[in-house]
Amino acid sequence: MNKLILPAVTTIAVISIIGNVFAFYRYSSGRPLITVNGETITRKQLQDRVDYLYSKPLLSSMIWQDIVMQAASKAHCVPSNADVDAAVTQLLRSNPSVVENARKSDATLTIFKADLRSNLALRNLRMTGVTASPEEVQTYYNQHKLQFQLPQQIQTTLILTNNKTDAETAQHLLVDSVSIPIIAQQPGLGVVGVNAKLSQPLPNFVGQEVLNMKPGDVKVIPVGSDFAIVKAKAVEQQGIPTYGTIADEVKTACILSKAPSEFDVLKKLRAAALISANVDKYKYVIPEDPTATTAVGQAIQ
Repeated sequence: MNKLILPAVTTIAVISIIGNVFAFYRYSSGRPLITVNGETITRKQLQDRVDYLYSKPLLSSMIWQDIVMQAASKAHCVPSNADVDAAVTQLLRSNPSVVENARKSDATLTIFKADLRSNLALRNLRMTGVTASPEEVQTYYNQHKLQFQLPQQIQTTLILTNNKTDAETAQHLLVDSVSIPIIAQQPGLGVVGVNAKLSQPLPNFVGQEVLNMKPGDVKVIPVGSDFAIVKAKAVEQQGIPTYGTIADEVKTACILSKAPSEFDVLKKLRAAALISANVDKYKYVIPEDPTATTAVGQAIQ
């Protein structure tokens, strides 16, 4: 029996050593990540740089979001998924660049929607207990119509290609209303949003040409040595919606005009919140003043 114990103990020790080595290389702050001419960049160096650049704004924003969402939960005014989706739709119509810019670093809009939810929660907290009569809402609309003006917007299908022959092919396919999945399968044709994406914004002149299109129009627009082939699917003109079509939106804006400011609500919530740092080096990120950091952003109206 004793003859078996020593090999077993040795085997366990070897396995333990191997496990520790793997743990070091996977989790240790001293783990080398990159080697440049014999000099290593360690996990700790990376983490220190990330902390220095991003920990304060990111953690401060996360703290504010927790404060707001906890308060909204207590007040039973947490925005639903439908509320968030409706806000995204509203932004796509009123200020689409906000969503488009968010997609560049957050393709699924996961973080964007989390931020948006906290913005809506803060808005709901501001509105708690504040009312507006139908007469007040109508008067607000009459006096602030420009606040609700929507830009001209054209829904399009956009195909990119790098030669005239493929551009003409794409043009014919769009004129014939060939389905987008089939077009995307054609060699040399990139359908934006399906099998291609823009690496940079198209020149302004492209947008100007698109704004002059009517529903059903197909246009080939040279862009340097490449081509953008555009089909206008629907056109929504610039204008101010009638009161009846946006009554709820106007009511919200009217109530917010009478409600406590974001600063006042955040200041009150912060005063009531108990926050501590479990890791001492992050004490400095704990926000005290709503104006000292980007709290949860501009509330959606």
